Amino acid sequence: MIRLRNNFGINVRYLGLIAGKMKSRPDLSYPFTVVVAELISRSAKHLFRQYAQSVGQQNLAAAVSHFLNCMFGSCPSPQTTTPQSLANVQIRKRRVKKPQADSHRQQSIDYRSFSPKTLWARIKTDLQDHYGFALDGDSIDTVLVAYSIRRNFLLRLFCRKVGIQILQKEYALANKRSQAFVDEDIINLFPVVKCVSPLLKIIHEARTYSASALKTGNIRAALDILSDCLSSQSVIQGGISSELALLYFETAQLHYLSDEVPFAVLEMEKAVVCSERARGLDDETTFSYTLVLAIMLYHNEQPLLALRCAYRARYLFCLLNPSTEPHGFLFRLDLSIGVMLHGLRYHQHSVAYLMSAVNISEKLYGAEHLETALAHYVLARDKACRGEFRDALQHQKVVVSIYKKILGENAVKTLEACQLYGQLTEQGVSYARQLNEIQRRGAKAITLVQSTFILPMSHMSICELLSVKNDMRYRVSNITPGLYLSTCGPTPDSDVMSQVAALLGNSGEDGRSAPGPSPPREKNLSGAQMSADDLD
Repeated sequence: MIRLRNNFGINVRYLGLIAGKMKSRPDLSYPFTVVVAELISRSAKHLFRQYAQSVGQQNLAAAVSHFLNCMFGSCPSPQTTTPQSLANVQIRKRRVKKPQADSHRQQSIDYRSFSPKTLWARIKTDLQDHYGFALDGDSIDTVLVAYSIRRNFLLRLFCRKVGIQILQKEYALANKRSQAFVDEDIINLFPVVKCVSPLLKIIHEARTYSASALKTGNIRAALDILSDCLSSQSVIQGGISSELALLYFETAQLHYLSDEVPFAVLEMEKAVVCSERARGLDDETTFSYTLVLAIMLYHNEQPLLALRCAYRARYLFCLLNPSTEPHGFLFRLDLSIGVMLHGLRYHQHSVAYLMSAVNISEKLYGAEHLETALAHYVLARDKACRGEFRDALQHQKVVVSIYKKILGENAVKTLEACQLYGQLTEQGVSYARQLNEIQRRGAKAITLVQSTFILPMSHMSICELLSVKNDMRYRVSNITPGLYLSTCGPTPDSDVMSQVAALLGNSGEDGRSAPGPSPPREKNLSGAQMSADDLD
């Protein structure tokens, strides 16, 4: 955001004015949280610069830990101890330099007068003076609640701005009885230097020529241009750089577009590694690359590795998310993970992610949006696979109402949604009749259960949905995802049969356990067997 404003000639000192205008916009709640966190970290950096200059080198670790406790800890009165300094030891030996040593000692213990109340009062004054922004709250707890900021994100942002390296462990920042940081937690202080990465002309020209060749439909020529640029730049810059990560990503996209999925996976793995090393784990580009790699792995029939990459991207995003407000990338992650698990028939796990996607889409886009309709549609299909037709009909009814309002009653998508709603109704009625028959006749009626259940979407349909949803270059096939009904084929899902077994008390009349379907087999798990423990 700061780089975008600088391109238009807007200085950072106007950030408070922009935040004031964003405050009255409910649809800008997420960027408003990011802007307020940036303002707080910048004002705290101004105070920390003066604070660190008045502290001696021997007391710097204690001073930094006390500053972090006052700013980020919930303890109202953190205590600090002044370590025995070398200057104090030399006072006894050299009485001549006593006045100089006493003045140095007086400057070194100024940090002990700091408290959370005084620090946040100074931060509010600095925000008003430098940026013209009035901060609501006089402590870390009130500020986090008022602006929906996550504490660990604010701590990480401040440490990266001033160059503080702390010990990697779990800090009890919300504990009001004890302080979170001690002297041993401060590992190092490193200088933060501003630098501008130059744009290489050869990479820019290679991307331009590759895009021109792609517009004409010559995918092979575009791949040759990017491959030549990669081979030359890897020798010049080395194996790790952000420019090489971008080239690897575009090469993987072209391989994926030309249906060369194994080659796309290899190039995408290089892009993810380069992005993690060059940009860091907390960069939005790294999150996007990891999700794209997960989709390519799923298309390459490696679902275990795909789910691991998707879980990793979601964990890092939730860990480093600046706000407690929902984000569009989290919606894409939950929807993608839910669809992958739906295709593998792990419906007990996919329902949680799809419900999260529905809730996030309703908060972000509203209850009557196409993104919300897509989430409800996938959730309805997943519920139908489990035999929960009542819930599936409710979600599909929402899809039909949204399509009728936005696309019209005669649109193709609306007609397909209405057709699916009718078939779900028929399947639900038939399933209810079969359950009533089982209750009436007992275990003898299990053989009368017909396999007329909606099966999960096909592998290619899921790949097309994931690729289009995540803005990936993909050659969509002419096969339109249908309803995938089966009247005499596979057996029902395990959740459906568990309901049948529950009606019979998990045993038949002759004492034998009720029959159940065999678990679905996976394709090419690279020597690893998928299990429910891997999905947790």
